[in-house]
Amino acid sequence: RRESVEALEAELGVDSVYEELCVPLSKARVLRVRQFGKAYFSSGCRVWDAGVALARWIDTHAAGFDAAMDRKEVLEIGAGVGLPGLCAARSARRVRLTDAEEQLLPNLRHNAAITEQEHAGALIEVEALNWSSPPEEAPLAMPPL
Repeated sequence: RRESVEALEAELGVDSVYEELCVPLSKARVLRVRQFGKAYFSSGCRVWDAGVALARWIDTHAAGFDAAMDRKEVLEIGAGVGLPGLCAARSARRVRLTDAEEQLLPNLRHNAAITEQEHAGALIEVEALNWSSPPEEAPLAMPPL
């Protein structure tokens, strides 16, 4: 286990640490994310099958709830790579991706930036969320934009 992601990147090189994943969605759409390759340290380093299934469900049903999601805010807890929340960002007013593992946040920010660039209008925030913190410190307690 490395001391930090930066140490891992310095030791192995950025290209050796990460791999790009293109997740096929409906209607020939693809959602691009970066995940950790072979050198990972937490379950949040990788996209799991359940995350792919949820992202595909969100994408498939988006037409039915676009109007309802238009003014909604989405909070993904334990986002890891962030796939479901990034898929929801296409329809929601704002998405907050959170994880307790602060070492995951730089990659989560990277994935948020990719989605914001590829899907204009997506507003995505990335924050640490520690379940042992007092409720007033949680992202939901923060004022709206």
